[in-house]
Amino acid sequence: DRANDLTLVKTQEIMRFPRNDGLLFNHVWGKSLRDGSANLFGIRRHSDLFLCTVKAIELYIAISSALSLDLLSGYLFRPLSFSGKVQNKQIVSTLQSRLRSYLQEAKIYNGETLHSFRAGLAITLALSGSQLADIMEHVGWCHAPTASHYLKVARVLLFYVPEVLQSYYLVTTLLPKP
Repeated sequence: DRANDLTLVKTQEIMRFPRNDGLLFNHVWGKSLRDGSANLFGIRRHSDLFLCTVKAIELYIAISSALSLDLLSGYLFRPLSFSGKVQNKQIVSTLQSRLRSYLQEAKIYNGETLHSFRAGLAITLALSGSQLADIMEHVGWCHAPTASHYLKVARVLLFYVPEVLQSYYLVTTLLPKP
């Protein structure tokens, strides 16, 4: 659900689907998983190998194995120490640093964080017409007040969308249907 939660995935929480057509994650720890609950989700293979998350994870594991990195237990994604040694710990700061460097290299960095991508996704879904319940489920929010805190769609519309689109959004979304 959260970018940070990806850094908490442990290899012992991952299983293959019966016909090897995907991976099943049984994620049991994260910011929103501290009460003994779990987030069980699957990822199916994509026919386009370039877009296939399952193939990417398999390639990552194969390369790790070729480098004699034991991924049988512990964190799936691991950072390097300053001396170049692979560490078995969470890598959130590494992911954030990598995101920043990619955006800076593309000359589009404006202070974005992994967290801002999550909020931006939710705003994009709202502007695309998705229902609040669907957005909350997709992003991982359990409570409407949390969603409202991050979904500042009106603010986005007022500052960044031309008047014509504002009018269209107001008429199609906010006014009662006849």
